[in-house]
Amino acid sequence: PPNPSVADVIAESLHEASNITSDKWAGTTFEASVLSMRNLSEKLRSRPDRQIIGDTQLSWLESTLKGSVQNHTSWRLVAQPLVVHEKMPPDFEAAIAQASPEDRDVWQAALTAAIKAESQGVKPGATEALVSVALGRYGIVDFFDGWMGHVAERERFAKTLQVGGAASTVVYGGDSHNAWVGKIRSSGQMVANEFDGMSVSSPGYVRVRGAPPSLDAAAWRVSNPDLVWTDQFSRG
Repeated sequence: PPNPSVADVIAESLHEASNITSDKWAGTTFEASVLSMRNLSEKLRSRPDRQIIGDTQLSWLESTLKGSVQNHTSWRLVAQPLVVHEKMPPDFEAAIAQASPEDRDVWQAALTAAIKAESQGVKPGATEALVSVALGRYGIVDFFDGWMGHVAERERFAKTLQVGGAASTVVYGGDSHNAWVGKIRSSGQMVANEFDGMSVSSPGYVRVRGAPPSLDAAAWRVSNPDLVWTDQFSRG
């Protein structure tokens, strides 16, 4: 059988600890297993040998950007197929805690309803929403095919974008089916603005089904300070 995903492992752990509500996870065997999974996730995505575009293309990009500076180019558009900026899992609990009083009750009710609802293919006691709560609370990256799974090379890519200064560089991406506007940093310094287009008709990846779009966006932003704007629901 295929290797289980991070979300699958957490769902299994949740199923085994289905008698423990999320407000009592602290100090439990479930929390210990989740933290162990986070350590494994961080080790995998931080490996320096993981490549997504490779040395040849990075060298070409660097020389091209240097040429644009020499030619006094005002703006440089770097097009590539993925979301580059930091995209940690959305933290729905933190978003609700920081919400205005009028939003807090509505958002909490939506999250509670989603946790209680059983999603197709998910074991009882381990709904997709509850898995998302765990991913957000503990900051666990569960997708390794994009830039978030290639931390070392993303840093090399971001450092390359520094040529000429952040104000003149825009990165365009996509593939997630959702829309994003964010900032790309290298060693803490902003090096580019990023715009990522949404799909035309394919559905996006909604972490908590039935959650208001405002909660979804707030949960992503609270986990990602460099995320300026996101839309997980619109198409076209």
